[in-house]
Amino acid sequence: MAEEENNGGENNDGIDRISTLSNSLLCHILSFLPTKTSVHMSFVSRKWRNLWKNLEVFDFRDKCNEYSYQAPDDEFNEQFMLFTVFVNTVLSLRRSRVVRKFRLSSDHIPNNPLFAYSVDTWLSIAIGPHLQEFHLTLFTAGAFDNLPPTLFSCSNLISLRHATIPISSSFLYFCFVHFIIIV
Repeated sequence: MAEEENNGGENNDGIDRISTLSNSLLCHILSFLPTKTSVHMSFVSRKWRNLWKNLEVFDFRDKCNEYSYQAPDDEFNEQFMLFTVFVNTVLSLRRSRVVRKFRLSSDHIPNNPLFAYSVDTWLSIAIGPHLQEFHLTLFTAGAFDNLPPTLFSCSNLISLRHATIPISSSFLYFCFVHFIIIV
């Protein structure tokens, strides 16, 4: 009785119940997390090691912090390169070719061909007959122009959110440098 009161009335027998769940249920749980977190979950146990490779829901977030906007261009571009390598690795190592939900958000604003090429490649991988949700939020400095026309022919697409925020470099300096200091 005293032990039950210490545990809040719960019987804590040390059993790992989550690992007894099916892989499909674990993948469903992982689908609610950002993709980076889902990949990091591979360190939880052996069973979880390759679960992220079966995901059909992807949520890639490339957020810049205050330091990123004030960093030299080389370092800023390096951060985007690391994000690019991560997205490319996840998309190339996945086992399921089905993509049901695809979310991509990037605060980086490199005005170079690699940015546009990377985004185009990721979108072409995501677009397919099983795609149900597509959310794209990009801050751009002119490197990415428009969505592929094939996106609009996805028969199962039920949610489309697109926000490409074009900004000039002078506006970028004024808006972000001063805004970050205020925040």
